[in-house]
Amino acid sequence: MCAAAVAATAYLASREPGEEGAPSLTISVSPKSLSVARGGSGTLTVTVSPPEYGSSISTGMTVAGAPQGVRILTEDASVSPIGPNSFSYTFGVVDNAPLGTYTVILTVATYVPSPPIAASDNFTLTVT
Repeated sequence: MCAAAVAATAYLASREPGEEGAPSLTISVSPKSLSVARGGSGTLTVTVSPPEYGSSISTGMTVAGAPQGVRILTEDASVSPIGPNSFSYTFGVVDNAPLGTYTVILTVATYVPSPPIAASDNFTLTVT
């Protein structure tokens, strides 16, 4: 599993998460399929739509399901409090990464409030 932190800002409404009408985050990954040769890299567009009202909160992104030898080359991205926000997310594949097809899950979540608000999307990564 690979993980990357993304510094971000989002908006949160006065309602608690889970309440009717509570704010939500959404994440969308494009393309849904990425093929990368060993020793190469590939780039996705990640779009995060934070709630568009309330007070400012911090969010982070994690990556799960990528095989050993797949590195996240994107260091940070800044997400505006009024979305949607799109940024490039680059994966590098080392020469000895295991060949195969993997379902990779990107999750964006708030650090506060408690309980946090989270959203996930996935894509298929093929290492050739």
